[in-house]
Amino acid sequence: NNNNNNNNNNSTGLTLADIDTGRTIFSLFTLVIHPSSSSSRDPIEEPAEEWTLSQLVDSGIIAMTAELLGYNDNDDGNDDVHPILHMLDPEDRKRLDFENFMTGLHRCAQAFTTKECNISCILDQMLHRMQEIVANNNNNNNNNNNNDKNNSFSRVGRSSSREQKYSDRYDHMLTTFGEWENGMATTATTNNAKQNDSRRWLVLRGCFTGAKNPKVANALKIVYTDYTALRVAGDLIFKLMTKVMKKKQ
Repeated sequence: NNNNNNNNNNSTGLTLADIDTGRTIFSLFTLVIHPSSSSSRDPIEEPAEEWTLSQLVDSGIIAMTAELLGYNDNDDGNDDVHPILHMLDPEDRKRLDFENFMTGLHRCAQAFTTKECNISCILDQMLHRMQEIVANNNNNNNNNNNNDKNNSFSRVGRSSSREQKYSDRYDHMLTTFGEWENGMATTATTNNAKQNDSRRWLVLRGCFTGAKNPKVANALKIVYTDYTALRVAGDLIFKLMTKVMKKKQ
């Protein structure tokens, strides 16, 4: 009658509440088998149609099911011949859809559980365990994401700090070139410098000219702060020019 149909599925012995709980569990398999999935699909609203037995074994779902059923595997521990697998998949399809999952789980419950712990009890425990696993996976993913963000912020912080250091060093060199140029004593000193060290003097004059040109100075600053090789070359030139100026003093 209608009341029996509302309370039990006669072909499986499962109540409608059992089926609803089982459907939620089957949907949560997605979040256990693929805990890092970036899919926008809601596994509850759009569950996968079936899973392979290998996926269920590798994810630990079969082991969890055996534990809840009270099955103690004292054999060789080979999941490929686990009795629960044969009950879930008696036709050896190697795949499990929702209908086969529920009927197979009911067979397992009848074989391994007591009257005090029937299929409804197993489903409730299984749902609780699945929700715990999903919650733990979410926490782990959040922690990993936070660590990635913190590492990213740390890298950005270190990078910004280095860039600021190089920027300050470059500004110091520009200021120094200006001071050197302003401190050139007399035209006679300049002429003497040209005669005694013409090549380095030309480089120094070029530094003076570049330091006074905002466009050139800004372009060189970008190159200096961003490129290690060119920064090393710039530091070397500044050291050589420092030696030149010390000789002139």
